[in-house]
Amino acid sequence: MSANTEGLKRFSLFHILIIATLAIGLYSNTLKNGFVYDDVFTIVNNTLIKSFDNLPLLFDKTAYFGRSGEMSYRPVVTFTYFIDYALYGLKPWGYHLTNVFLHATNGALLYFFLTLLLTPHFSRFTSLPFLISLLFVSHPVLTEAVNCISYREDLLTFLFYIATLCLYLILRTKLVTNHRPLTTAFLYLLSCLTYLFALLSKEMAVTLPLIVFCYEWLYGKEKRLPSRLFNRYTMGYVVITIFYLYLRFYLFHNPEEQIKAWSLVERFLTLPWLISSYLKMSLFPVHLSADYVITPVNSPFLPIFILPVSALVSIFTIILLYSPFNKGKHKRFPPLAKGGEGGFENGFLRQRSILFGALFFLITLTPVYNLVPLFNPFMERYLYLPMAGFVMSAVYITYLSAEKLKIRPEYLNRYMSIFVLIVSIVFSFSVVKRNTIWRDDYSFWSDTVAKMPNSIKAHNSLGNTYLRQSMLDQAIKEYLAATRLGSNSADTYINLGVAYSRQGRYDQAIKEYLAAIRLRPDDVEAHYNLGIAYSGQGRHDEAMLEFTIALKLNPDLKEAYQKIKMLMEKKKGYKDAENATASKDKNWSP
Repeated sequence: MSANTEGLKRFSLFHILIIATLAIGLYSNTLKNGFVYDDVFTIVNNTLIKSFDNLPLLFDKTAYFGRSGEMSYRPVVTFTYFIDYALYGLKPWGYHLTNVFLHATNGALLYFFLTLLLTPHFSRFTSLPFLISLLFVSHPVLTEAVNCISYREDLLTFLFYIATLCLYLILRTKLVTNHRPLTTAFLYLLSCLTYLFALLSKEMAVTLPLIVFCYEWLYGKEKRLPSRLFNRYTMGYVVITIFYLYLRFYLFHNPEEQIKAWSLVERFLTLPWLISSYLKMSLFPVHLSADYVITPVNSPFLPIFILPVSALVSIFTIILLYSPFNKGKHKRFPPLAKGGEGGFENGFLRQRSILFGALFFLITLTPVYNLVPLFNPFMERYLYLPMAGFVMSAVYITYLSAEKLKIRPEYLNRYMSIFVLIVSIVFSFSVVKRNTIWRDDYSFWSDTVAKMPNSIKAHNSLGNTYLRQSMLDQAIKEYLAATRLGSNSADTYINLGVAYSRQGRYDQAIKEYLAAIRLRPDDVEAHYNLGIAYSGQGRHDEAMLEFTIALKLNPDLKEAYQKIKMLMEKKKGYKDAENATASKDKNWSP
């Protein structure tokens, strides 16, 4: 029996059932959660998804960016919202159910991928793909991507990304395609399609060709490296990548995607901190938050640069000690012989797997290194895809470290399984608890403010939550906290003005609206609300002017038209009353 066939034989439906059951069980309490965070824009206020007649608009640049709530072109994600809305309307539990099933499917798919990748190269510890997949589905840092409906893009990218890698491994190992050209052609076209779907879900998928190159470099059987890297399959992925980049940055580039970025030097100097922080979060997933306050590094002589660089050098040194580079006889990577060159007992093969996992983690993170400016330089959800590589390397390094204790292999495997299961259980409690934070906007933003008190975004968002609940004093407190932290946003001033206006404090409201207009002169909401405040003070001419400006900026603003009409009628009533009084005074005699 060939190594590849043996790998397929070790694919266990029982393991898949456990992985999927764990994933669904851990996130079952998310079905009680509502629409939170960006879900208001991508689901509740998204008019595009509320009729299948709008499907052609997925390919209309103006309509897509104007109505989908997305800032970049991700039609596959938006299409799933069409399906969810058709099934559930605006019932949040249905959308959360879709995310939970996607996460469970991703855990099972990761297990299948690892079985194809690792099983042909080891024989002593066949439960590694299962244990790695358990750690993946139970890792707390993934809760953001699963809980937030509008972050479904990360789940879908993982699904199609790993599916493409599975198909590629099947093609390269000829697992089911020996002497079947039609089958080979079908699977290859399917892999190209899944890769395109991954790209149209999120930009992070653009790293897939590099991961394929890493596989060929570390596990390829061709003797010549160029023949391994540039085979008939990889070239297709390269072509699709070039086509996608043209689509993303030219045909479907969002003209409003303007980012106030740090300088290139600051982004480069902050990179070591970002990588070390992602590693720290992956290893110790505690104090998780929906927002992180990131300060750019502007000097290589600061501790915030020196310490992360030192930590990364130490970590990479440890990885290299487990890699083929640390022995003279392994100065290069010879191609693997059929059957895996000695099975799992061959430490060289385990070193390949550690290196592959580390490279998978680092490469799949490259789109979010902020070298190309991002709206949010550091977010938990960015780790959803890279986490597959992290848990793979972590489990292998743990196993090799424990192996040095000279424990008998059968006991070592048992202890390793117990250790991973314990970690998974601890993670599981953290996941279930973290899910409750996403129950509603109040619990979500209250938790974020408590953990990140210097977050302007968190204070503003919590203030908006209080404002919707008419808790005006609390809302004003949060908005003022945002301004003290340095917020110079028109939205903050507008929201603060609304809160003051509802309290009847029109002088303060007018001050805030004028501050917003100085920052954003063409803001319709600021002019309209300023008109309301003037009207509340009886300053009808000034109110009329602001409503007129708002109507010119947005001719479809019916509220402004109604306010103008009301003021004109009121003004006419005043004149009629004045004329009547004047006439009465003229005709009156003692």
